[in-house]
Amino acid sequence: MNYWHMQLHQDDDTDTQDKIYKILETEYIGLGDWEKGHNQIAQFKNSMQKGDIVLIRHKGAVALVSIVGEYQHELSPDTDWFEHRRKIKILSKYDTKFKLPKKLGSAYYPTTLQSCSKFTGDINNEKYTIGDYIQEWHKLIIKEEVKMKIKEKTKLLEYQKQIILQGPPGTGKTRVAKQIAISMIDSSSKIETNDDIKNSFAKINKNQIKLIQFHPSYSYEDFVRGIIATTTADGKSVKYETQNKVLGQMAEEANKEINKDKKYILIIDEINRANLSSVLGELIYALEYRDEAVESMYELEGSRKIILPSNLYIIGTMNTADRSIGHIDYAIRRRFTFVDVLSNENNILSKFPKGKKLYDETIKLFTNDYISPEFNIEDIKIGHSYFIAKDAEELKNKLEYQVKPLLREYIKDGVLNENAREKVEELKFESDS
Repeated sequence: MNYWHMQLHQDDDTDTQDKIYKILETEYIGLGDWEKGHNQIAQFKNSMQKGDIVLIRHKGAVALVSIVGEYQHELSPDTDWFEHRRKIKILSKYDTKFKLPKKLGSAYYPTTLQSCSKFTGDINNEKYTIGDYIQEWHKLIIKEEVKMKIKEKTKLLEYQKQIILQGPPGTGKTRVAKQIAISMIDSSSKIETNDDIKNSFAKINKNQIKLIQFHPSYSYEDFVRGIIATTTADGKSVKYETQNKVLGQMAEEANKEINKDKKYILIIDEINRANLSSVLGELIYALEYRDEAVESMYELEGSRKIILPSNLYIIGTMNTADRSIGHIDYAIRRRFTFVDVLSNENNILSKFPKGKKLYDETIKLFTNDYISPEFNIEDIKIGHSYFIAKDAEELKNKLEYQVKPLLREYIKDGVLNENAREKVEELKFESDS
């Protein structure tokens, strides 16, 4: 991904910003032909790529757009003054609410189209560039998009009571689950960075959020209610007693009158690794009919009743690439809402340029040339978290000891075909890039 800035106007320069907005709403930007424009037209045609970010300017910043289409050479009735065109998506119209850290002022270049190759990485640097300006604006947009998506998922959970976040390995499903859970309990908590999540998680009452991981031997007695063996007070004999387990305990706590206004969230990592029909038992019914009692197979304190209250929420995560794990049957599937968490959602890797470059090379494997027709590309495309690293050494290690082994396993399992093997071994980290 590269950054550009572009002046968008007709030769007579009579356009207002409102007119520029109308041009952008056609979902195209472009250039006409002019005497000294050969180099810029060549850049627009050959150097600009899908995924690049372009600042559109006209006597100041107008909008930030993303390139989503290949170069086209044609005239359109809507934009009959430029024939060199590319399809775009508007990311943001300029708005002072973004509180950009510094006005660009005289830093605009006089050319119609210019790539941004210089970055100080410091908004307070006196050599602050137009590239820095675009980069900061783009980060703000990504931050807002992430907030909006978490807000949408949180609202969905409030309505549905239980959701499953599904996606291939490394897409950050567990991280998103924690963000949703924290937002449910305290919408003012900071959840942008891993440190934010860790700190916010630590501040919340431990009874209100619990995280567990399912595995193939997980049972109803591990999850809901079961009989355990304990020793008597004198330690001379064994006694057996019924106890609530994690779901039973949370349901009991959430059901207390004093807690009716609180929210309780159970995160189940790798939810489809267990036999869900067996683990949930009669609670399959209770998931749909909240606040209604169901009969457990185990009696506790003279009662077999278990109630899943309306203030108890469940978030599951599920790896869509692993076919060796349990299938979720239709009865259970109907009681959950499935939400995709896909690779590089919201362009997260834009904050990690070296990782983004390596990611872009890696996902070239996820095309019909290399993938078995049995698989959907989005279900198996390797996630962005493998490419997030604090330094070059960490990124190199992730490539050699996490990314490549996973891709080799994909080949072994028939997810990727044999044609991909050579491409996998060719992947390398260029430290000087």
